[in-house]
Amino acid sequence: MKYLLKLVVVLFSCIVSIGCSSIEKSEINQDYNFVEDKDGLFDSEIDDLYEGVVAIVDPDNTFVESEIAFLKPEVAFISSAMGGNFPVFSSQYAEDWEKILPPQAVEVLDEDDNWLEVYIDGDIWWVDTDFVPSLDEVEEAFLSLGDDISFYFHNIETGFRHGFNSDQAYVGASVGKVFYTNFLYIQDEIESISLTGQERLWIQKVLRTSLDEFSNNLNAHYGVVKYNSWLEKQGIHALQASDRHYGLKTRLKVEEVASLMYGIYHYFQTKTPNAVEFRENMTNNQVPFIVSDSYKVASKTGWLPTHEIRHDVAIVEAPSPYILVILSQNSKVNQDHLYHFKLLSALFEDFNNKWFAAGKLD
Repeated sequence: MKYLLKLVVVLFSCIVSIGCSSIEKSEINQDYNFVEDKDGLFDSEIDDLYEGVVAIVDPDNTFVESEIAFLKPEVAFISSAMGGNFPVFSSQYAEDWEKILPPQAVEVLDEDDNWLEVYIDGDIWWVDTDFVPSLDEVEEAFLSLGDDISFYFHNIETGFRHGFNSDQAYVGASVGKVFYTNFLYIQDEIESISLTGQERLWIQKVLRTSLDEFSNNLNAHYGVVKYNSWLEKQGIHALQASDRHYGLKTRLKVEEVASLMYGIYHYFQTKTPNAVEFRENMTNNQVPFIVSDSYKVASKTGWLPTHEIRHDVAIVEAPSPYILVILSQNSKVNQDHLYHFKLLSALFEDFNNKWFAAGKLD
């Protein structure tokens, strides 16, 4: 397509040239009295040619409008295959991209399978429409730590999800407390229960400090039968336990936990008094492992050092928000968990900022 405009311009020049040449011939013929009858064939052909020239140069003529429409480049909205930022390449099938751009409308010059040749801000680039950002660098960091560590990343805006070591189940520790309090807040809203001021204070202590005594008070009052049923309806199985909503008997899998965090994110968006209170408690977690220097983080940690357990589940409130779950029963992480979680948190934040529309670009 990029050569089409040039070809049409050449054809257009030829047509005009032929038209002008024919007109000149008719004038010469008239000078030598070759055309005596204006109703004759030769005059009618001259008129047709003359009208043809006018048809091409007249901007109000429909023929010109259709030709102009034909010459207009195709415009397409481009993003990564997941709807986020996309890289541009200097040539088709190039291995390394030149820069990363936010989703935008571009002029398409050519198309070859999943590759598009596009015109952006005065330059010609190639775009792979099947491009999906890779978390290989992050996975390498996790692999360097050894076994018994998993993560799940979910960019909420685009729906991009990626899990690592997703099938492994971990002792739940205190992470289940956040889902139990979510259940209680919802039950209060639908008036199945009525949370007292004292119970709201217990929930605050549970979410901000994770002290077991307050979780035990709530568990003694409300039990886990309806809670387990609530989990079951959401397809959550590993977290269910017969007598308590947290601790050694509960189990966590990153994908299940990320699904529950996704529900919490949408609960926050309702902005009901309970949802506002819930978010306020989670963003004031006093013992966070997943951290950010740029954005607020709503999280719930769980730890059992004697079992080498260090978990955190979080909603990172970046411009393009994401859910991050890191579950670990790893001796190396356990020895210096704050250092390792800060490093891993930064890797995910950089990845999200790089590839998703509302984040910061390179």
